[in-house]
Amino acid sequence: MLRLKFVISLIALLGGGAASAQSLSPMRAERVSFTDRGAIAISIRNPYPTAQHFSLRITDLEGHPIDQSWLPTTQVYLGPAMTRQIYVVVGFEGMPQRSFRVCVTSAVFYTSSGNLRGEVCGKYHFYAVS
Repeated sequence: MLRLKFVISLIALLGGGAASAQSLSPMRAERVSFTDRGAIAISIRNPYPTAQHFSLRITDLEGHPIDQSWLPTTQVYLGPAMTRQIYVVVGFEGMPQRSFRVCVTSAVFYTSSGNLRGEVCGKYHFYAVS
């Protein structure tokens, strides 16, 4: 019974179930660059019925921060059903190609049964053309 109440509370909190999850688009992409860095535009969407804070970070595939990376902001505040486009720039650091992830993490949802935090990551690959 307690589990059923938790599931119902979670559905009500997140606004309707499995279809309601923060999103990042595109989730995967490959780009070619003619300079020492590559850039991609990503879209972040808040599907929740309330405004939310989201954190952004760029890491290599092992989860380590990339020194030569740039985001215009690491924190985004989005209203309900709002989308924001962010430009991500990553340097090659002398390598002919670069694979990395951009992760978007939601603020913590406090519930009577525990705390929840959503995270979605996209995987990207840049090739340098010299």
